[in-house]
Amino acid sequence: MSAVQEINRAILSGNWTHDELNSMRQAIQFVNAQLTRKNVGQMVIGTQVEFTTHNHQRLQGRVEKVGRKFVTVNTNLGRWRVPAAMLTRV
Repeated sequence: MSAVQEINRAILSGNWTHDELNSMRQAIQFVNAQLTRKNVGQMVIGTQVEFTTHNHQRLQGRVEKVGRKFVTVNTNLGRWRVPAAMLTRV
């Protein structure tokens, strides 16, 4: 079992207070914001990237525009506005 699955299982089976759950949510949001900043800093127009769509399809494309939190990616299936934290360089 992976570490992520173990964490998910612990969260779902735990008897957490509202404050404890809020603390976990804040930690996840902080790490996600850090990942977004890191990814945005590495992206320039023309960078080859890949991401997973909402229906679990893996797509590759080139960066067309870089915003503060979102990146526009041109793929074979059209243009996508993707959260920077979801992108990986190819």
